[in-house]
Amino acid sequence: MDIYNKSINILLAKEVYERAPYFSTPQKAEFITDLEYLIDIIGKKRPLNSIEAGNIYFNFKKSILAKGLLIGFQQVVKNKEVHEFMEKGLDVIKKHIGIYSSILHEENLHSPRLLDTQITNSVLS
Repeated sequence: MDIYNKSINILLAKEVYERAPYFSTPQKAEFITDLEYLIDIIGKKRPLNSIEAGNIYFNFKKSILAKGLLIGFQQVVKNKEVHEFMEKGLDVIKKHIGIYSSILHEENLHSPRLLDTQITNSVLS
């Protein structure tokens, strides 16, 4: 664990690694007493809880990884049908990234960086 913590600190110092959104621990516990918490379709919108924010952040990271992989594979694929299929997949992923990003920004939480800058322009598989 000591080596792991040291490596994370080095990656954070070099700005290569990003921590997930952080929530401070509340001073006292709040219990859900009514159904309005679960049904926020009607009425005012409630803030995300930490589990929801964590799931959104995790799905955001998965979408970023999938986008990077699709862009990389799309560069080297020779078959036009497969290329078009990957283009459709990229459109869906870009939509998801936009949705996740807007949700996190509405809650004043940071978004992870995209991998687009890490992808080379190689066309050799």
